[in-house]
Amino acid sequence: MGSRARKPRITSSLTSTIEVIMPKEAARILEEDNDTNRPLHPNVVKNYSIEMRQQQWSVNGESIKFYADGGLADGQHRLAACVETGIPLETVVIRGLERDDFHTIDQGLRRGPSDILGLMGHKNTGTLGSALRWIWILEEPKGRMNQKFSASHIRAGIEENPEAVDSVNKIRNWSRMGTKVLGQHGLAAGMHYHLSQIDSADAEEYMYRVVTGLRITRDDEPEQAVRRRLQRYGRGGEKARASVLVEIIIRGWNARRQNRTLRKVMIPSTAYNDLPTAV
Repeated sequence: MGSRARKPRITSSLTSTIEVIMPKEAARILEEDNDTNRPLHPNVVKNYSIEMRQQQWSVNGESIKFYADGGLADGQHRLAACVETGIPLETVVIRGLERDDFHTIDQGLRRGPSDILGLMGHKNTGTLGSALRWIWILEEPKGRMNQKFSASHIRAGIEENPEAVDSVNKIRNWSRMGTKVLGQHGLAAGMHYHLSQIDSADAEEYMYRVVTGLRITRDDEPEQAVRRRLQRYGRGGEKARASVLVEIIIRGWNARRQNRTLRKVMIPSTAYNDLPTAV
């Protein structure tokens, strides 16, 4: 006779409520009740603070958790953002966890951009998510390059920039033509959208040439110089951060807009920290 399966433990003492935690109370919890959590990650607190200041925070089921003895089990970064911003935090609060359950908290996989966009009914979600992230970064490169692109940013991004879907479709179609030098379709789509806000027709022609290599007639055209530089990375001879690829595309665009010939795209050392402005 086989052994009987052990029944799951039922914890009847758990309570769940929606509460508003004031900044003063959040500070007290962090000071007096936070004895088992890992050290705070400043970037996480910063990203939560940005969402709270931009009123992108919502009660979505994520909770602040407390042990039965009153200790904080989970939620220190959200509480720290509440303190930093001075904005009350409305959230689900769960009380009554056992200390032995600490190692099981927060094991679920978070939904990424592709998951969120898929749930919203979009296709090519990986490319679209990357495009939306670059559109967001290029609005404010210095402040956003190293910030987290959160779920609220994804939702706001597609609502504010629905034409990004068209940019993705165009880049995917163009990548099947000519000789490919830029494999990062999301980055290319983000650039197409960003440059289209300056001049839609010119951005269409420029990115078509960069992606396909077609309709280029001279060796000193900016698009050809951009393709040569991108090709060095595409063939694996060199590795570059995505920001450098963006730098190359913007420098070629600026040369085109200024009616300059260009044989070589020069990347100054500052490219690793700052992006030029597209004109």
